[in-house]
Amino acid sequence: MGRKGTRYSEEDKLFYIKLVQDGMSANAIEREYGVKRDQVLQWVERFNTGGIDALRRRPQRTYTPELMLEVVQAYLAGGT
Repeated sequence: MGRKGTRYSEEDKLFYIKLVQDGMSANAIEREYGVKRDQVLQWVERFNTGGIDALRRRPQRTYTPELMLEVVQAYLAGGT
């Protein structure tokens, strides 16, 4: 854990948030578990403002090939 690009489950995030709520510092979590301090603080902030839903990954937006072609053609025609 703690490597760049590592994905954490909701359960993992809640575990680290609970540690902070119980009084453990984000620095101590980084030393003990290898999760970056700033990442833990971001999770805590998101959880406090939006609850569990704020910790969930958002689905990646996908566009239809037709829409992408339309946008490219509008750009090339100087319409943007």
